[in-house]
Amino acid sequence: MTDKHTPGPWQIVYLPTGTGKSQWRVLDADAHPVSSSDVGPHAYNEANGRLIAAAPTLDTGWRTVTDAFHQMLLNRLSADEIVSRLDTLLDEHDAAIRAAKGDA
Repeated sequence: MTDKHTPGPWQIVYLPTGTGKSQWRVLDADAHPVSSSDVGPHAYNEANGRLIAAAPTLDTGWRTVTDAFHQMLLNRLSADEIVSRLDTLLDEHDAAIRAAKGDA
């Protein structure tokens, strides 16, 4: 499956506007804008931006999980290999979720 979005990783940066409003921009690995959040309360802008920035990591993780189970169903991976992959993936996903929630 070919991605139809800007490849990750993405990062979130704050851009002061001088108007009292906040603007958070999501940038790709080359610092090109992917998205911005500048509506609603300041805290929501940042939280929305963090969640958007985590999307490629979460998408990759989900694809890894589904691929691992598919390979297991086709008897290409042992249960131990699945557990090893999932253990690593869960650590990566926990970090991505913490970052998306501002707990990193």
